[in-house]
Amino acid sequence: MEEFLHIFSSWLNNQDIIPPEVLITDKLAERQNKTYLMNMPIDITDCYCVRQYNQKVKSLVGKEACVRYIQILVRNKQHKIALAQIEKIYKFMINRPEFIEDINDDWWVIIDCKTGPNKLNEDAQGNYLYSLSFAVTTKS
Repeated sequence: MEEFLHIFSSWLNNQDIIPPEVLITDKLAERQNKTYLMNMPIDITDCYCVRQYNQKVKSLVGKEACVRYIQILVRNKQHKIALAQIEKIYKFMINRPEFIEDINDDWWVIIDCKTGPNKLNEDAQGNYLYSLSFAVTTKS
């Protein structure tokens, strides 16, 4: 799961849609406006999170593809920035030029974004939160 999230978020970063993934070597000040996988830290104001949800157990029959449910979260202290960031991601997801896209040498995706961004409640520090959830079909 984490391998796919890393590759998918790297692809989105290469498309200039989300910032690069945070590195363990990043100092606290360098962790702002970065992308986290699976969990969004509490103490970072401006950040993104790419995570997978709604995991299902694979069947006993081998398959060449699976559907992964992805959620991207955006947090920012300014509402207009958080909204602009999630709208940029949404427009990218719904305006794909190809049905199947190779995101690197080993992985391909079919993005099925059916709903728009959702505004979530502000966090404890008053930062604005938005999410975008969609299905991605890829190799299993």
